[in-house]
Amino acid sequence: MIASTLIALTAPSLAFAQGPERTRRGFWFMGGLGWGTADCELCADQRVGGVAGVLALGGTLSQKLTLGASANAWVRREGDVTQTLGALDATVRFYPFSRAHLSLLAGLGVSGREVKTETAGAL
Repeated sequence: MIASTLIALTAPSLAFAQGPERTRRGFWFMGGLGWGTADCELCADQRVGGVAGVLALGGTLSQKLTLGASANAWVRREGDVTQTLGALDATVRFYPFSRAHLSLLAGLGVSGREVKTETAGAL
């Protein structure tokens, strides 16, 4: 019983140690499209859905460190109201283990919101 418990407890760490080492180098990029929701005071519904997108790019500083930047946007049009949300940020990603996908992410960014009506312009 004790032997089977020790094997069960150490098996994940043994498998982790035997995995292939990850290679991180060069330039990287990522993009995506999706659907998200946000609050809208001028819309018929208080919470509305809209198209969302992201574009990110960066470079590898070392096997354990990458540096990047991303832009995110969300847009919703309902009647004569168009709401846009956006964000720009810079990130640093740290990989503490060379054989795992685990990473720690830190960043700093800015975001903004714009609501326009066809009759009144930007609010």
